[in-house]
Amino acid sequence: MKYRLLLVIFCLILCVRCYHEDSLVSTEISEFKYTLPQGNHDYDAKILDWYERCGFYVLYKFEPKDVYWNINFWEELEKSVSSDVATGFKAEPADEAYAGDLLDIVERKFLNFYPDTMLRRCMSMKLLLCSELIQADFTRLHERGFLYGFDCLIVNYANENITSLPSRKIDLLKDTINMSFLNRLTLTKKIAMSSEFLDVSSYDNVTVDKKNMYEKGYIAPKSGGKRKEDDWKDFLKAIIKTPYTYLTAEPKDGDTSFKGILHEKKDVKGMIRKKYDILIRYFKDEYGVDLQKIGDSQEPTGE
Repeated sequence: MKYRLLLVIFCLILCVRCYHEDSLVSTEISEFKYTLPQGNHDYDAKILDWYERCGFYVLYKFEPKDVYWNINFWEELEKSVSSDVATGFKAEPADEAYAGDLLDIVERKFLNFYPDTMLRRCMSMKLLLCSELIQADFTRLHERGFLYGFDCLIVNYANENITSLPSRKIDLLKDTINMSFLNRLTLTKKIAMSSEFLDVSSYDNVTVDKKNMYEKGYIAPKSGGKRKEDDWKDFLKAIIKTPYTYLTAEPKDGDTSFKGILHEKKDVKGMIRKKYDILIRYFKDEYGVDLQKIGDSQEPTGE
């Protein structure tokens, strides 16, 4: 009787264990994936290659949840019923006839500047190609070339107008997407600010205005004092947006643009050149990225 009771208890334990194991298997959530290729266009092969090499999806077909979902809210464009105020943004999937043209621009002006190892480590899960991208600004709607979503980069212009897209819009797209990408990587600590760069200037209770910024090694004024993060972003912006010939050109008196920040007329103590050289070398050595190559990648003038 004693052994029979033990046998019953043992069987019950086995049943309970098997039930829990079956429950775990049945409730397990499989990894979410997209299906590539999405079509049979020539550019689908390039999209598949980016995924196989770097692990992110380039999508020209997508659903609202792919673009508007965020952890705490839904970002789709919404207008108030009681006023003209609007929030969020609107993103329409690409016109497939022009998705390849947009992908060419994104490759030339963004992806090709970064090694595969960095893209695999740092890229968002998705890069969405759009035919329309509109963002609300209270009572006004603005066309955007690029926006960051929760887990995606959203790029505009995959429509019939891309074949005549002005060079200034292509350059603005280049500047915006690269700056947004590098700023987010800095914020999320996927790239670190160079300590050598930060040692050049002082950030303790320093007042930076248009009259003294160059002699202190800064290239932009800042009310309330200059932070390390501000200085880092200023130099990244100057390099990414500006050809080297413009950075070294002789500026006019009173000019406070990025023109000539490496010329002795502005860089009176050589501190700006020192920080520039450190930043260029740091990104090449640590991440395999040539920042000045991004700045020099300007579209031919004349539209």
